[in-house]
Amino acid sequence: MGWDTTSWIHKGRDAWRKCRGPSEALYFGIFQPRKRSLNGSFQLPFTGNLSMNQNVEKAWINYLLIVAYWIATMEGYFRPGSISARQNNPGNLRSWGSNPVVGGFAAFPDPAAGWRALYSQISLNTGRGLSMYEFFGGKAGVYPGYAPAADNNRPREYARFISGKLPQNRPDMPLDAYFWSNVDNLARMS
Repeated sequence: MGWDTTSWIHKGRDAWRKCRGPSEALYFGIFQPRKRSLNGSFQLPFTGNLSMNQNVEKAWINYLLIVAYWIATMEGYFRPGSISARQNNPGNLRSWGSNPVVGGFAAFPDPAAGWRALYSQISLNTGRGLSMYEFFGGKAGVYPGYAPAADNNRPREYARFISGKLPQNRPDMPLDAYFWSNVDNLARMS
């Protein structure tokens, strides 16, 4: 599709810095979904403990950055005055923990909290073994969907759009399998 993912990573970080305050708060929020143990290993939401591997860590960061950025774009976060921007909620999450719900969407105290929630939701859905179609449209008995058709969304179109932003992704491929088969591609993007 001619999309230069490496330059997007750098442009995306610059855009966040300009649009949403200090990029460090947003960038370090990416590390929230995984846990680091005392022995130097870390845990992704869909694996056991791994030896520290820089490629895996870079790949995970890039994966979260890409998926979160394009979800935020689809949800209107970068449009001044949008609900998503006003409520510091780049993913237009309906609810999140004890955050208040205003107009049907969670309101976060600051942009970093909203980004961390979005990264956590992406991590959780990846850990469920969902495909992009299931991530957005839902999977019976597992997950009701990030943007289900019942809410007047177009989940298949949304899934194809986000899948098109990841190298070698198909919207019907389980995301955990996609990640592990593309660690090297994703790690090279930064």
